[in-house]
Amino acid sequence: MLDYLPILHVAVAIKLFSVVMLATFHIN
Repeated sequence: MLDYLPILHVAVAIKLFSVVMLATFHIN
């Protein structure tokens, strides 16, 4: 179980980053 935690953290970080990038792109 502990081995998957870093992967989940990276996945969530990528999702949040992509959402922020899409939001800023939409605003511009």
